[in-house]
Amino acid sequence: MILDESMKQIQKTFFALGTANTISIGYPKDEEEHVTEVLERCKTYVLQMDDRLSVFKENSEISKVNHAAGIEAVTVSEDTFRIIERAIYFSKLSHGAFDISAGALSKVWSIGKKGDYIPEEQKIKEAQDVISYESIFLNADIFSVSLAKTGQSIDLGGIAKGYAVDAVHQILVSAGIKDAVINFGGTVLAIGKERRIGIRSPFDKKCNIGSLVMKDTAVVTSGVYERYFLKDGVRYHHILDPKTGHPADMGICSATLTGNSAMDMDALATIFILLGLEKGVAIMKQCGAEGIFITDAGDIFVSEGISSHFTIEQPIKNEGTERVGNSYER
Repeated sequence: MILDESMKQIQKTFFALGTANTISIGYPKDEEEHVTEVLERCKTYVLQMDDRLSVFKENSEISKVNHAAGIEAVTVSEDTFRIIERAIYFSKLSHGAFDISAGALSKVWSIGKKGDYIPEEQKIKEAQDVISYESIFLNADIFSVSLAKTGQSIDLGGIAKGYAVDAVHQILVSAGIKDAVINFGGTVLAIGKERRIGIRSPFDKKCNIGSLVMKDTAVVTSGVYERYFLKDGVRYHHILDPKTGHPADMGICSATLTGNSAMDMDALATIFILLGLEKGVAIMKQCGAEGIFITDAGDIFVSEGISSHFTIEQPIKNEGTERVGNSYER
């Protein structure tokens, strides 16, 4: 970020929601106290979200809902309720490809925590048997959540970061902040002037395949390269398909979505990995979003609405092939 001499920059980084979160603000010199207070308010809010939403914290609201599965409803905060409510919307929209009740399946695989462990098919099937977003019941009058199936478990990892970015964006705007970048583990939203946002290569962690120039718009990337292990030449990644019980295998290794809501783009990016190009594009258009998609073969597809904002910085290299510049318009 380039600032004139009358401006300063402050940045805060902290860990929550399973990732590093950074908020950078440009501000006039005489507003340092105000900006520092706003940053602390943002951090406090996100840490509170982590306390409510983490499946790894025994007393979180999500853990309480999961422990009560098949027994009783649990009253949660309005934030938690709204995230679950929106997640169910995307579950319906994707016909169950995106399903926050797949927590039991995520636990069985535990990608990134059990080395190259591949669970037995019986354990996978048992986890699949309790997956059903249609078995999540909400009561908006008292903000209660109940899971109908014993052993059922919800996990908001595919949508919570986006909700947090939207919430922090609102805090900053309400506080009069006019120049900022929010980056929560690759879920990015810039306030004010245009920024160039790098799109990482799914085949080489050290470089970007291109960059996207955007402002006042959420940019969210999901990829199969984020958490995975290799075994016998096969990549087993963390985006699990509830229908098969295994990592998604629809030919998309990276999906970047842009739109007004970081929460919605967070869900859509995951949906794209799960459904593939054709079905993913149909849902993207239905939601008024735009996107950049990279296939397992190394092809890049860019939707028409952002093609003029995207620059390819270097050819993609995947197992000796080089492919660049395909445009996907519908």
